Amino acid sequence: MFTAKKIISIATAGVMSLSMAASSLTSSLSTATAADKTAIQIVDEMGLGWNLGNTFDAWNVTWTKETWTGWGNDMPSKDLFAALKAEGISSVRIPITWYQHTDENTFDIEDDYLARIKTVVDYAREQDMYVIINMHWDWESGKSLWLNKGLDAIPQFNTMWKEIANYFKDYDEHLIFEDMNEVGWDNPYGYTDNDYNIVNTLNAEFVKNIRSTGGNNSKRLLLLAGANTDLDQTCSSKFKVPDDPMLAVSIHYYRPSTFCVAPPDASWGYRADWGTSADINAVYNDFSTMKSTFVDKGIAVILGESGVANAGKFNKDVDSIHKFIKTVDTTAMNTSGIAAFLWDDSGHGDLTYYDRDNLKWFDAEVGKIINEVSGGSGDGPSFTTKNRVTLKFSDVPVETSDGSSYYMVDLSPYGAQGAKLTSIILNGKVTGGDYVGYGLGFEAYRNGGSSAVWSAEKVSLTSSGSASVPFDGVADDESGEYNYDMVMRYLQIQQWWADGAATADLDSITLVFDKEVSVIDSGEEDPTEPTQEPTQEPTQEPTQEPTQEPTEEPTQEPTQEPTQVPTQEPTEEPTELGVTIYGDVDGDGVLSILDVICLNKNLLVNDPISDQGRRNADVDNNGKLDETDSLNILKAVVELIDLPVE
Repeated sequence: MFTAKKIISIATAGVMSLSMAASSLTSSLSTATAADKTAIQIVDEMGLGWNLGNTFDAWNVTWTKETWTGWGNDMPSKDLFAALKAEGISSVRIPITWYQHTDENTFDIEDDYLARIKTVVDYAREQDMYVIINMHWDWESGKSLWLNKGLDAIPQFNTMWKEIANYFKDYDEHLIFEDMNEVGWDNPYGYTDNDYNIVNTLNAEFVKNIRSTGGNNSKRLLLLAGANTDLDQTCSSKFKVPDDPMLAVSIHYYRPSTFCVAPPDASWGYRADWGTSADINAVYNDFSTMKSTFVDKGIAVILGESGVANAGKFNKDVDSIHKFIKTVDTTAMNTSGIAAFLWDDSGHGDLTYYDRDNLKWFDAEVGKIINEVSGGSGDGPSFTTKNRVTLKFSDVPVETSDGSSYYMVDLSPYGAQGAKLTSIILNGKVTGGDYVGYGLGFEAYRNGGSSAVWSAEKVSLTSSGSASVPFDGVADDESGEYNYDMVMRYLQIQQWWADGAATADLDSITLVFDKEVSVIDSGEEDPTEPTQEPTQEPTQEPTQEPTQEPTEEPTQEPTQEPTQVPTQEPTEEPTELGVTIYGDVDGDGVLSILDVICLNKNLLVNDPISDQGRRNADVDNNGKLDETDSLNILKAVVELIDLPVE
């Protein structure tokens, strides 16, 4: 059922966790004691998961004891879970909304509702499936439900979860509790400090209260809500995981949202296609980030929801949908400590995959992918550790803003592992001239400041085809030299200058770190440092700062459109410059002034005052710029670019 990589990792984890063993496993369906397994082992055994969507999670509907079909799907049957198991599904997540079945004064949950949930849990357990039950839409974006009260909801939150935990107390480790779903209070799409405080507090309360009920709950795997289940916000250092060995973190994987959940008229962007090498590389980088942030620390990750809105109105390319599902599921199956669950509205929503009425996939190709990947035939990444990573530029995303294009190298998977960038090696081919210069933009804390600001290093690729630059914490710009501490989020690479008509075809970039990091194993060796550095760094300074990166895109599941649209930060305009000419300016002084003019007036090296051009403009033909030559050149340049002259 599982790939060799996960079997090996399970065996290894078992050796490492002998000290945690405390009780033995029995085989009874509902009364077995908790197994002596780590959180990582349990998640590795989950295989591929599926969501019983638009069923018990329905809310704001009229319920009766006989009606359980608020959002269109019939009550699930035994046959449904047997059919799913035969298709390769090993785990099921049952999203549940509780408040309409809860006494608003005592917070007691209706016995009939608990019994109906238990019936469906038992259907899945009879197929030897892992089962996740959660608290799904007791919070919602309209801020009208009880969990929207945040910390004020703690009494109800604790009371309800204690009742649920005691009701399922005797179930073995195949039942997992998930405390919340896609929660956020001030700003779900950009968590505030208050949001982090609330989610961290509620998660801690959840763990404490479930453990207090004893029995199998003392060692049950508990799934904690991530920060709006968004990958970037959850992998933030502000998200805290309680000190408990049996925890997993919930992240929902609709990335990029422009492809996965955006309709064609979405104001925040739309993509119909997916599957370039850059797209696939982004998935691998995301898994590397989750692995280093959580899994390597013994905390499992469950992608509780993933998929692509495939209803007709979304107009997504079918082959792209297949590629996305196969890439995510295969990567999860081949990454120890991470499991993926397909979200499925089952014909009554935006993501419709399995036909519950006829017990078959709406799209047979999706079923084939699920079956093959669950059987271990999917090709996915394996991880290795090294202190340098080489990326092909064909796999690096290109972004465009204000007519300028630039590469965006994602540093977050390495930053999440505590690594710092110490240098880069740029490889490519230069034609039409001797060199092409690049600005390497990043966020950094300058001179010990507390706010990250835009910073940059510079590198010139020569005809030798290779160049390197150290990130030694010292750089300069028009304000002068500054010290910096890089924020490991991204590196923006943009051409700033060139020798005449020189162009460069960039091939690869090697990132060198101060420590070994866990990365996708490409099976290729990274190149060594270049044997020869450029013999002369062009004196032409960069003509523009890189454009600021857009804000993060939303990852909310398809039923809700993001309320925030990424905004572009304007590029800083150069300040106006006036030049005062005195009779005692020598040749070196003129050249220094010209450098400043170039920087402020966006002049390129093929302009009349390029480095080579101005040094060859020797009026007296004596091989040296004297005072007269310098002043004549400077006056001509000043007149050329319309600067005020005194």
